[in-house]
Amino acid sequence: MTTNRIYDVARDEDNAAVSGASVSLRRLSDNVEIASTTTSSDGSYGFSEETVGYPGPVKVRVTDGGGVVRERTGKSTGQVSTYFMSDLMRAFAMMTDGVFLNYETELEVTADGGGMDVNVAGGMAFIQGHPAYWPADEDLAVTANATGNPRIDSVVLRFSMPGTTDQGKIVRVVKAGTAAADPDPPALTQDPEDVWEIRLADIAVANGASSIALVDITDQRTYTSGPLMDGSVTTVKIADEAVTIDKITNDGDYSVAGAPIFIKAAVSPTTTPSWSSIALSDISNVSTTAPTSGQALVYNGTAWAPAAQSPGIDVKEAGTSVDDETTTLDFDGDSFNVTSSPAGEANIVLNYGTSAGTPAEGNHGHSGYQNFDVRANRNAVSSGGLSITDGTSQDILSDTQALSSGVTYDVFVTGCAYLSAGSGGTIEVAIDISGSVSGDLWTEVWLGTATEGGERSVMVYGTALGVAGGQTLTIKMVGRRGTSTGTVGTASFFGSCIARGVGGTT
Repeated sequence: MTTNRIYDVARDEDNAAVSGASVSLRRLSDNVEIASTTTSSDGSYGFSEETVGYPGPVKVRVTDGGGVVRERTGKSTGQVSTYFMSDLMRAFAMMTDGVFLNYETELEVTADGGGMDVNVAGGMAFIQGHPAYWPADEDLAVTANATGNPRIDSVVLRFSMPGTTDQGKIVRVVKAGTAAADPDPPALTQDPEDVWEIRLADIAVANGASSIALVDITDQRTYTSGPLMDGSVTTVKIADEAVTIDKITNDGDYSVAGAPIFIKAAVSPTTTPSWSSIALSDISNVSTTAPTSGQALVYNGTAWAPAAQSPGIDVKEAGTSVDDETTTLDFDGDSFNVTSSPAGEANIVLNYGTSAGTPAEGNHGHSGYQNFDVRANRNAVSSGGLSITDGTSQDILSDTQALSSGVTYDVFVTGCAYLSAGSGGTIEVAIDISGSVSGDLWTEVWLGTATEGGERSVMVYGTALGVAGGQTLTIKMVGRRGTSTGTVGTASFFGSCIARGVGGTT
């Protein structure tokens, strides 16, 4: 339905209706014609809201067929019926500047579809106590940017304040910003003696842009509201997710009966909440009994109440699991069996028996150790002894150890051999630890030397640290001649492959 913004009846000096008279609507500031029409048979005429807009002060000139001109202006009276315009403006000033919610399309700014124009939808707003309504969309041109830097423009509502030449004029315009490497939107003019602006949207104008896309437009509308009286905001009026933690006063107790306790910290979110404001009586399953020194809050099956702390962890012999890391286990029985399987480490099976509180000697072991013992007498080494005749190493004794996957080992070997060297010569032996390992880790070191003059006993040792599991390791006692041939009689070696991360002794 079309609503006339200006409506009147032209009458002559005898108060008779003047029909067919020409009517011109003009701006008072510059006498430019805004629109024209002709009076009807009853002398009435009107101009619609869409035609008039908000041009500021206007005048209407009616010229009849006899050339008589009748003229009146919008400034001719400050009273309409029982209302004074100054009072209406004062009442409307209680509304905040902004757009009316759910009215037309709320003055939304969108891209016009390919060019440098943007479209401002119809809607209504309040600005400095003055309502403004646009029933139709309006296209606004954005100035091209060839500065070499980006620019941010703004779509604003601009109102000419009372007392100015264009008082009451309200327009939708694009306000150009200043181009810069990191541009800001243009500042709003809000001068009570001149013009007052409110922002609808910002427009990012790239250097050399030939069109404005929707992604270039940032909505900046705020919505008008009246004064809020105490108690006027009820729960149903609060939008979903509108209340955030930053909007809640610090150090407040926001608990209500039957609801969870909610306390905000003094300085959110880094400081400790003020728990002192929570009364224990608000928590149904916590005792209000005052604790004594050394007591802890313990659940007794019904409620949390002060109680003495247990000195350790009591583990029953029936096979209770202990999942948490601990440093002390107190056992009530005379014997126990503990199996531990830390991630990436070897299992430990500890069998420990006591008699009157005294550990049974030798009655404990650790699966993280792999022990080996290899020995042979002269006949086992070789009939009449093993003859060492070559300058390269020759195997004397050998053993293999299968290492568990996922475990890292350290290998320690000690050996002894009885050697007999020829006249004026030497025989050397060593422990050779080899396997699928990288780097020059198993370098042979010749430690034992038997000299001329009969059979001599020689001690040798070998180590290998950080050996990866999941392989079969070969451990040997090897020998070679120095400057003479010789023989090896009785020989032996023993050692351990120790998994890292396993405690205890063996």
